[in-house]
Amino acid sequence: MFVISHIPLITGAPVFVEYPVPLWLTPGSEDSLTCEAEGNPSPIITWKLNGSAIADSGIEIGNETLTITSANSNNTGVFTCVATNSAGVTEVSVLVELSNVTDITGQDEDTGELLLAWLLLLLLLLLFLVFPSYCKTVVLIA
Repeated sequence: MFVISHIPLITGAPVFVEYPVPLWLTPGSEDSLTCEAEGNPSPIITWKLNGSAIADSGIEIGNETLTITSANSNNTGVFTCVATNSAGVTEVSVLVELSNVTDITGQDEDTGELLLAWLLLLLLLLLFLVFPSYCKTVVLIA
């Protein structure tokens, strides 16, 4: 009878099977990055922000997920997912930015005036289409 006393385990450096995707967040919003890697032994996932360990209280880190709980300029930038095991280290980076889109209630005065000008232009165009003969007279008088 033949008995195998030792079966060697094949080790492998981490390989990403799910990559984080770039995010554009509005200030105060919440969103998550997910990063998953396989390897033997199973890799440990850690995260960095702009090349440093994450110390921001507005970020929660789970096993393979990083959640930005309230987006601001202190917790956006280049996030790096680091997968580590005894066979190696693999990294992937992704950009998370704040969007400059503002709520319509938070518009400044110039933006509101521009919106009003576009609405008036649209109204005049509509008048030209509905009442073309009247509008020709008005244009000639003006």
